[in-house]
Amino acid sequence: MDKKYNISVIIGRFQPVHKAHLDIIKQALLISDNLIIVIGSDNQPRTPKNPFTSREREDMIFNSLPDKLQQRIGFAYIQDSAYNNQNWVRSVQNAVDKTSYTFSTWTQFNTIALIGHHKDESSFYLDMFPQWETIEIPLIDDLHSTDIREIYFNPDNNGSLEHLPDEVKTFMREFEQTDDFKV
Repeated sequence: MDKKYNISVIIGRFQPVHKAHLDIIKQALLISDNLIIVIGSDNQPRTPKNPFTSREREDMIFNSLPDKLQQRIGFAYIQDSAYNNQNWVRSVQNAVDKTSYTFSTWTQFNTIALIGHHKDESSFYLDMFPQWETIEIPLIDDLHSTDIREIYFNPDNNGSLEHLPDEVKTFMREFEQTDDFKV
């Protein structure tokens, strides 16, 4: 496709995915042939911080994108590695390597860009992959999934979920009817 990078990588928890996430995904696909979305906190029990499974988050992302972009995206899952950054970095690298083989544009000389934003101390991981070029994306609308979860799970909070794609709103309305939400 003649983009600057064969593959771009976005790492996140996406709890839940919101419109700023989708903007970042679209920006990544402007500069790369394909995108690997690494979904973190895989296999975690449901909590207010991690209410959705990895597969649910993948579906939210995938269903919120047009078909022409869906075919250029691969997903990888990684578990948290508390207090062991080297293990976590190795997990991300292995997940990206494994997932990159699914793309028809794969070569042994892939050029990879890591897409992200240094929003706070939790973004230190962007500097942990010197073999990939880090592409800094400016903050979009100051959106944070933490704020969205607070609105979603607080019955007294009348805040809006306007920053969610329609597909995610639909999923979340359906999720409210499940036993997992009621816990």
